[in-house]
Amino acid sequence: MIEGRRLAGKYLRGGLIVFLAQAVVVVWGARAYLQQHDLTDFRCFWSAGVLVSSGQSPYDVALLARVQQQYGWDKATTGGGLYDLQPFYYPPWFALFCAVLVPLGYHNAQLAWLVGSFELLVVCGILLRRVLGEVPPLISIVMVPAFGFSVLCALMGQLTPIILFSVVVAWRLLEGGWDRVAGMVLVGATIKPDRAALLVLALFLWSASRRRWGMIQGFMAALVVLSLASAFLWPTWPMQMLQSTRDTPLPTEFFPWIGTTWLLVLKTLRLRGWSLWAAYLVVALPFAAVMIGTALRRSSSLADVLAVSLLAFFFVAPYSQPYDFPLLLIPLLVLVGHLRTQLARMALILPMTFLPYLHFAYVGRMRLGWIPELSPAPKVTLFWVPLLLACLWISSKMRGPAPAPREGLLSLSES
Repeated sequence: MIEGRRLAGKYLRGGLIVFLAQAVVVVWGARAYLQQHDLTDFRCFWSAGVLVSSGQSPYDVALLARVQQQYGWDKATTGGGLYDLQPFYYPPWFALFCAVLVPLGYHNAQLAWLVGSFELLVVCGILLRRVLGEVPPLISIVMVPAFGFSVLCALMGQLTPIILFSVVVAWRLLEGGWDRVAGMVLVGATIKPDRAALLVLALFLWSASRRRWGMIQGFMAALVVLSLASAFLWPTWPMQMLQSTRDTPLPTEFFPWIGTTWLLVLKTLRLRGWSLWAAYLVVALPFAAVMIGTALRRSSSLADVLAVSLLAFFFVAPYSQPYDFPLLLIPLLVLVGHLRTQLARMALILPMTFLPYLHFAYVGRMRLGWIPELSPAPKVTLFWVPLLLACLWISSKMRGPAPAPREGLLSLSES
């Protein structure tokens, strides 16, 4: 017992030293980056926080535009000649969180946001390290923050690290039997409701089929509390949030080739009408069916339910961007754990970690001649990432069940 405590203390001290060391590196790098760049999407969150802190609605288009113009927004350049502002499409409880950053000032808040994003990615890597089976735990600790799309979303000031963190923590809590707390934590993923919808549905089905009602109860209780608190401040916030997408349409309405879902791939290929929806449903419906079947099947692991629902999102949902791809780390790492040999695992890990950087450089120069006046870079070409993972997932299932995971794979007793 005493020896075990000493060993645990040794690992805790070592982990704390490593965490503080990398935090210093992240802060230094973040300061250097922000001297030359702004976090492009953080401007939207900052302006919502400014409005909330002054008692205004975060969905007021005119006020949002006024605040963002003070911090560098310009319709002709940053707005692409189309947008007067970056709209706030998110729930009001996220705006309340953004208001906490306002006392820091814009530049310090950017630094805190960027450092926090990278730290969340590192923590996610630590929490996910046991998913890799026989692969050394250091792989996930390095892979999650080093993944090309993780770096992309952090440097843009996007929200994906928060969503990924909420999902990973909820996963660990569910594995440990803390169902109600897991449901409450999962509400953090609803800052982007469309990204969370399939995942929440799959986990609801998984919980209901196993009579683990605590997860659903915790999620609904937290969601009701946040919604009522928001309604006290802004009684019509659901209508305002929906109206924001009508006042300022998503950019893929004009440029479908900048999105990364199956539906946007088809729109980029200029399919319209019945042919578009037929081609979409041929792929989307089977993915939705597989997700539901996996969630309801009693033999399915929680890891498989999470992986399939996050993978299905890119084939079922209407909208996504490359900064959402860090969510694919969960199906990627679960798939790595299903592979039978170390060589096969490394053959998947290394290209998936570093190939996106090469693709980013290529996309920046790429032009598709068959799309006239293509102005934004064709990010739709990055759809190869979810497509490849889906093909590998199907192939792994066709080969039969993977070796049984080790006992205590995601036990809360493990640090």
